[in-house]
Amino acid sequence: MSRERKADPRGRRAFLKGAVATGGGLAVAAVAPGTVAAAPDREKQEPVQTGYRLTPHVLRYYQTLKG
Repeated sequence: MSRERKADPRGRRAFLKGAVATGGGLAVAAVAPGTVAAAPDREKQEPVQTGYRLTPHVLRYYQTLKG
């Protein structure tokens, strides 16, 4: 015997209303004046090295190639 389960449409509507309200509130907060976060000082931060790095792991790999 199978039981059919009917979804409560009021619960779905309440969820959608809450989601819309939350999304709208977040959008307003994102563009509201006076809520801008301070940018970090770039002078105080160490520069981030990108690209190729010769690490001890890489050096060991090169030693295995000479073999």
